[in-house]
Amino acid sequence: MGCILIVAELTPPFPPLEKGGTGGLKKITYEVVSEGKRLAEKLGLEIKCALIGSNVSGLADEIAQYGAKDILIAEGKEFDKYTSM
Repeated sequence: MGCILIVAELTPPFPPLEKGGTGGLKKITYEVVSEGKRLAEKLGLEIKCALIGSNVSGLADEIAQYGAKDILIAEGKEFDKYTSM
């Protein structure tokens, strides 16, 4: 079965990562996942969401509430400066 893959947009951490801060999900991520869910249901596909960054695994439950069936997580300090833009 095919899928729709969404890469989550994250807000910058505040306070900064080195001071223990964590980022969150940008509003556009919720919008895209919700619309992706609608489209996936129409086309008979699954929706998956990728979370990429440092300390992002805690966001998986939050994004799952919007319809992502599978959450793909790439997490580690090597992603501290990762941006999807």
